[in-house]
Amino acid sequence: MTTGGAQQSQPLLSEVYYLQRALEPYSEVRQGSIDELLTRQLAVLALPDIGNLTPEEEDRLSGWVENGGLLLRFAGPRMAAESDDVLLPVRLRGGDRILGGALTWDSPASLAGFAEGTPFAGLDTTGDVTVERQVLAEPSLELGEKPGRA
Repeated sequence: MTTGGAQQSQPLLSEVYYLQRALEPYSEVRQGSIDELLTRQLAVLALPDIGNLTPEEEDRLSGWVENGGLLLRFAGPRMAAESDDVLLPVRLRGGDRILGGALTWDSPASLAGFAEGTPFAGLDTTGDVTVERQVLAEPSLELGEKPGRA
């Protein structure tokens, strides 16, 4: 997991705090720069909301993914503001959709159950998690054909 942009003085606001807490009971979590992490044997590389990648990072990550690495990118305010569209399944629309803003819904949305045969099937979605902001895909004719659509 990369640590770029982590707020050390306020860990609860850090991009990696909740991700690290969720993963540590189940796996070994390593933190560092992309270059540092790619020198090790990794099963998954999780990138918190970092916005743009440098050209060097793009090249290293692309090669790593092409050789079987699993890259997990999290979208948040930085990616919404300045997405590089690198190593993403779709182009992202600039800006995010905020509860109470334009194109809004009335109240925070809860997670629905996950379909059988998917990685999260059977995961308890009791309503503890709500969606208040979204980073949206840029509309395109091919969007409905992308993998992961239910």
